[in-house]
Amino acid sequence: MIETTDGEQLTGIPVRENEHELVLRTAGDQDVVVQKAQIKTKKPGGSLMPSGLVDNLTSQEQLDLYKFLSDLGKPGPFDASKANVARLWMVAPDPTTSADEQKLLSENMTGKSWHRANTLVNGRLAWKDLETAAQRTPGSILAGAHFRSTKAGTIRFSLTAPADTGVWIDGQSIAFAKTISKELPAGIHTVILKVDGKNWVEPMRLASDDGTFLAGLN
Repeated sequence: MIETTDGEQLTGIPVRENEHELVLRTAGDQDVVVQKAQIKTKKPGGSLMPSGLVDNLTSQEQLDLYKFLSDLGKPGPFDASKANVARLWMVAPDPTTSADEQKLLSENMTGKSWHRANTLVNGRLAWKDLETAAQRTPGSILAGAHFRSTKAGTIRFSLTAPADTGVWIDGQSIAFAKTISKELPAGIHTVILKVDGKNWVEPMRLASDDGTFLAGLN
């Protein structure tokens, strides 16, 4: 919990800091930059979760929630410790012109058209969550994730998505396949998909055992 010199009060989770600024992630999943010179007080706060969240759940729903929380992080389907599956996507409505589409593809998912979409722990992302994040009516959506390879070589991706999905790796168009192989140098790369809800059958998922997916570029 931070109070600034001009009386503003901020609450969030510290994401990163240096000698000049502190970045907080708020309950609304927004990153707020605070200049350290403007911080009047800083103290530990309570949980960002609102109180009473389980009050309207049935007994069985509460048991299911507690079981999920108890399994979270353990080996199995709810193990979030491994970063071999994309859990953070940046999504944007696909423009109507190819020129605007190419502009979006070249932004490295940093422009104001891009919005965050978080998956389930197992990496599955439903169409309705893509639509909500992209803030659009039904149609094509661009969804991208950042991936780091520690050494140069063949990187294999396992992709669950409709067969007509467009695929770009580092801006280069790649033919769709359930298993995609690509020679890549060591470093951070982008994988962008173009998906359409009309052919959606199951949640989208992207995984690889040849590197790690990033939760942002910070």
